[in-house]
Amino acid sequence: MGTRILIQLAETAVSGMPATVSQLLASVGATQIRPSHQELPGLFTAVIPDNANVNGLLAQLRQVPEVRHAEADQLRSTL
Repeated sequence: MGTRILIQLAETAVSGMPATVSQLLASVGATQIRPSHQELPGLFTAVIPDNANVNGLLAQLRQVPEVRHAEADQLRSTL
């Protein structure tokens, strides 16, 4: 089933997913990477496989300058 994460990009990066973020998500086998909601530009969701280190990935994402916020989704529902 995996863990869904939320990624909020900085306003300067809302035109699309930065390559660094895409590469980090690909490195752990993330799936279902998509914008979360049309009215919330820069907010993306992704599903991380159960065998991936979610906390490690979130820590790496938080180090990317274009990422304002990254966390595990506690609600498990799309906005």
